[in-house]
Amino acid sequence: DPRDGLKEAAPRSRLRSVIDMLGSITINIIDNNTLSLRQLRGSLPRTFGGAQQGAAQMSILTPPATLTGASGAILDAEPLAPTIGGGFIGTGPRYPAGASIREVPAGIVQGTTTMQGSDGAGPVAAVQAAPTLSITSFDVDTGVSKHDGLTNDANVFLSGTISPGQPDSALLLLVYSGDTQVGTAVVYPNSQTWTSYDTMLIEGVNNLTVRLADRPSTSNVFAVTLDTKPPVLTVTDIVTETAATVSVFGTVDGVAAGTQIQLRLENGTSFATTAGPDGTWSFIGLLRSAIIDSFTVAATDAAGNSGSAQYVFKAASGGFTYDQYVFGTASDVRVYGEQRVYVGGQALDTDVSETGTQIIWGSASNTTLGGTQFVWGTAIDTSVERQLWSNVTPIQYVGAGGYAFSTTIRFGEQIVYAGGFASGTSIISGSQTVYGAASDVYIYGAGAQYLYGTAAHTTISGAGRQTVYANATATGTTLYAGATQIDWGTAVDTLIAGGSQYVWGTATTTTINTGAQYVGAGATANGTIINGAGEQVVYDGGIAIGALIVGGEQVVYGSAEQATVGNGGLQSVYGSATGTIVNNGGEQSIHAGGTSTGATLSFGAVQIDWGMAIGTTISGGSQYVWGTATGTTI
Repeated sequence: DPRDGLKEAAPRSRLRSVIDMLGSITINIIDNNTLSLRQLRGSLPRTFGGAQQGAAQMSILTPPATLTGASGAILDAEPLAPTIGGGFIGTGPRYPAGASIREVPAGIVQGTTTMQGSDGAGPVAAVQAAPTLSITSFDVDTGVSKHDGLTNDANVFLSGTISPGQPDSALLLLVYSGDTQVGTAVVYPNSQTWTSYDTMLIEGVNNLTVRLADRPSTSNVFAVTLDTKPPVLTVTDIVTETAATVSVFGTVDGVAAGTQIQLRLENGTSFATTAGPDGTWSFIGLLRSAIIDSFTVAATDAAGNSGSAQYVFKAASGGFTYDQYVFGTASDVRVYGEQRVYVGGQALDTDVSETGTQIIWGSASNTTLGGTQFVWGTAIDTSVERQLWSNVTPIQYVGAGGYAFSTTIRFGEQIVYAGGFASGTSIISGSQTVYGAASDVYIYGAGAQYLYGTAAHTTISGAGRQTVYANATATGTTLYAGATQIDWGTAVDTLIAGGSQYVWGTATTTTINTGAQYVGAGATANGTIINGAGEQVVYDGGIAIGALIVGGEQVVYGSAEQATVGNGGLQSVYGSATGTIVNNGGEQSIHAGGTSTGATLSFGAVQIDWGMAIGTTISGGSQYVWGTATGTTI
């Protein structure tokens, strides 16, 4: 009956015939492999040493010395667990590894053990133990030696074998580095070998093993070290030995002793040496006549990683100074000041004058420097020029992930933080700090701009200040004479000379001279002109359109359109006011629900309105309206 058959977990071993419980079962443990039987279906009485239990018997015919014991146990139909190492043939009560023979441990054994249950009909099927998988080689082994298990290529090809081989169907293999799966492979039918094309190593030592995906197996440990970090070179000294010779001394970090060092001159001549145990190296007695403008020192470590440092220098005080270190990439570069391009950095089409300094971890291209630039992100089309007659050094910082395009700085500073974007910036004297986005910015006269949001088409001078917070926008802003704009909302076409504007809502087409405007959240101010220390306050949800305030004040909670407030006049609108003129200390208050249209108030006149007032002219008098007043002259 097939349901009474013995199922095994070893790969590539299948029972090819029905197990007849009247026959016998032979279990072979070979090649020092791990035996792990997943399931035994049906009940099989067994004995050890020939003592029969039940109608059939099982006996160990050739037990190794490690398999000893007596007494039997009835095997039941439960699946065996665990399935890898330390499991048992059958289940019943489970015992720890090393238990007596009545629950045969699945472990490493020597030689062949045959277990047989028979009534005389003879053996029917055989089951082998778990197979052995071996990793035999990998590719590519980079560096000088091809047999040191060291590479700088994370994607390697592994090859290996399986024993016993030649499975009936394809088997999936999993490749591990320690406990982390790093690749797969396939053993094809009737094959004894396999290859993994997708193994991705982890930086450092990888203790590689391979496993069958669906059943127990054993594997050797194959060590491969991934080293992708290029050596970092430093020239520590250039010594003038004689009038005709110089010596170059330096160090290489992060690599083992034995790293190959090469020094190349502009004329194509090269010299080679090996770093010492402490990473130091030297080239002694180089001809000064051969060193025209520069030399390059390069290092190649055992994994094949290369690092280089280019030194551009000039004669100084009878010796040499070196001004450029390049560990990344430098192309079309002219350096008379100082440049450092670190690993992963890139400098293209760069001119660094004697007063200039550029330090690059990111990318800088089309750069002219007489000042200082630090680049972790990207800087393109940069001109940071120190004026020869000035001791002020202009500076630009571009953070990781930051972007600066078309920048000109003369006496100021620009800082573009991670994620920031600055395009078309010109700073003659002043500063710009960008966390958000800035475009088409002109700053002079010690102006300053701080951007967490977005600003476009901005001119700031005369110690003016603009701060645009996250999610806010300012477009077409001109600030001078100490003007200030602080924006949490939207400001469009603002001109402020010596005044201030604070925007939480929306302010459009604003002109302020020595006055102030406050626009609250959800409020709108459109076409505002404030002169002579005038002030407009538009509270949350308020609307002010076409206000002209000259030395007066307008406070809007409701809606005010076409208001002119001057000479100490005051208009407070909680309702609706349209076409109002308040002069010479006049005052109009429109309460909630009230409306005023075409009011002119002068010479201390007062109108207080809870109702409706239309066409009112008051000179020095007062009107209080709860109902309706039309065409009133007082």
